[in-house]
Formats: sequence, structure tokens, C-alpha cells
Amino acid sequence: MRNIKRITEVMKIWNCKRALGLLKQIYRENLFSAVLSLIVIILLAVVGVMPSFLIGKIIDMAAAGRIDGLFMLNVGLILALGGGKILEIVQEYITAESSISVANSLTDRIMERLMHAETAWLSGQKRGEILQAVSDDVETVKRISVSTLPQFLYMLLVAVTSTVTIARVYYPVYPLYLLPLGKNSRMQENAERSLRDVKAKNRGFIIETFENIKDIKIYGAEQASTEVFGGLQEQWSEDIKQKYVAVNMFKSVPRVLAALGPALVYIFAGIAVIHGNLSIGSVVTLAALLPKLSEPIRAYSGFYIDINVVEKIGEKFQQFLSAPREIQYDLPEREMAFDTVANK
Repeated sequence: MRNIKRITEVMKIWNCKRALGLLKQIYRENLFSAVLSLIVIILLAVVGVMPSFLIGKIIDMAAAGRIDGLFMLNVGLILALGGGKILEIVQEYITAESSISVANSLTDRIMERLMHAETAWLSGQKRGEILQAVSDDVETVKRISVSTLPQFLYMLLVAVTSTVTIARVYYPVYPLYLLPLGKNSRMQENAERSLRDVKAKNRGFIIETFENIKDIKIYGAEQASTEVFGGLQEQWSEDIKQKYVAVNMFKSVPRVLAALGPALVYIFAGIAVIHGNLSIGSVVTLAALLPKLSEPIRAYSGFYIDINVVEKIGEKFQQFLSAPREIQYDLPEREMAFDTVANK
């Protein structure tokens, strides 16, 4: 029951309001690229399933000894495959352009605010956190906004497009993919959060160590500093280990289902073929579509973790972007004259 409750919580990504707000702002600032990317993704989803249908039809027509229309189906297959590759290239170009724009925009906004932040406030901030924000955090938000989210949307659209066919017999297998989500999502979430924090501490420690290297040498604290750094490295390694354990534990069930799920479907498909309710070509189409059906739900765990990472990053961005500004004093311009100046 607790696991089911956790799964229900995980499915509610709209609770990550700060992350969704940040992504919404990014897409608003890059509206043209976002709309163009969405159009290409929709076309890719439609074109992506066409070859499976066409191959199934070609096999059925060849098995029946029908030649009429076979040539046009093969032409359609070539066009679908070629069109898909062209759309992929276009999508890659949009992703590259958007990546540069998103990274530059976020970095410029954060740095501009920090440069004009109140000195006392800025002095109280951890340098490792600032470095983490303008480097890895910006890179993470960029990756999720221009790659992870569009890719997940593409997989979802392909799955939806595929379900209008006989592939819907795969529905009963879907809930099984969610079983490990409840427990492992929390483990991944905690490991990801801890990993980010220890990376920031690590970077901050390195910066501060070499800034104060003279004092460290004067007081003979080289060994102590090395031990502190070693402790941070051990924590980093432990967090990475926990992250990969959680990820692999989540993937284990989908891997088993990826092997057993299709086998169960083929049993029903074979029975349907024997009774004349399904053609051989339809079974081939089904075989091609099955992996696409499970892709979104297998990718959801990682997508959920990414959204929660952006939620954490958005909180840090908000802290920096709302930093109090240094008070600027506009001094009046006055002319100065020296009447009695003598050199002695």
C-alpha cells in the first residue's frame, strides 16, 4: 500500500511548480525554437511508426501473391525512412541551437545579478554553490529542457500513435513497469540531491584551499586539508554508487518485462493467427511496435528524477536571482580648483 501511495506521488510531476515554472520561462524565451521542435517531434512520432505498418502490409500482400500496390508501398516505406532521418537531423540542429541559447541566457542572468549583488550578501555565499550554479546546474537545466523533455514527449507520442493498432494488447503489461518506481524513485532522488551538494562542497573546498594556501602552509595544515578533501571524495563516490544501484534496480524489472512481455503478447497473437483473426504482417508490425510502447514508462523514472533535480536547481537559481542589489550612490559632478598650490 505504501509503495502504491508513493507511485501515486511520483506520477504527480505538476507538484514540482518551481521546475515547471523555470522550464515554462525557458520555452517562452525560446518560443520559436520550442514550437518548431514540437512540430518536428509530432511529425517524427507519426513518421516513426509508419515503416512498421508498411512492412506489415508488404508482407501480407507478398504472402497473398498480390502485386497491385506493392510498388507504391515500397516507395512509401523508402520515403518514410528517409523523411524520418531528415526530421532527426532537423531536430538535432534545433537542439544544438536551443542549447546555446538556453545556456547563455541562464548564465548571463545569474552572473549579471551576482555582479550587482550586495557585497555583504555575496561574501556570505559559498563559492562552490555559485560555481555549481553557473556550470553543472545550467548544463543540467539545458539538457533537460532541450533534450530530455522533448525526447520523453516523442516517446510518449510514438506510444500513443502505436496504441491505435493491435499493439494495445500490451496494455496489461504496463502496470508491472510501475512496481519498482515507488521505492527506487526515492532512492534515486536522495542520491541525486546528495551528489549535487557534495559536488558543490568539493569545488568550494578546492577554491578556498588554494586561495588560502599560504596560511595552510604557515600553520602546517596540509595533511588536515588533504584528509578533508579525501572525505569529500569518499562521499562523492558513495553517492555515485547509490545512484547507480538505484538506477540499475529500477531497470531490472523493465529488462525482465522487455523479455517476457513480448513473449506473452506473441502467445495471444499466435492464437489469433491460427484462428484467422490476425495476419502474419500484423504480427510483424506488432513486434516492431512493442519496444516503442514500453519506452515512455521505462523512461519515466529518469524523467521524474530530472524534474526534481530542476526543482532543486530552480530554488538555488531563485536565491541568486533575488539577491539584494548593491546600493548605487549618484554623486554630483563638481569642478575642483586649486588656487594656492606650491611645490617645496
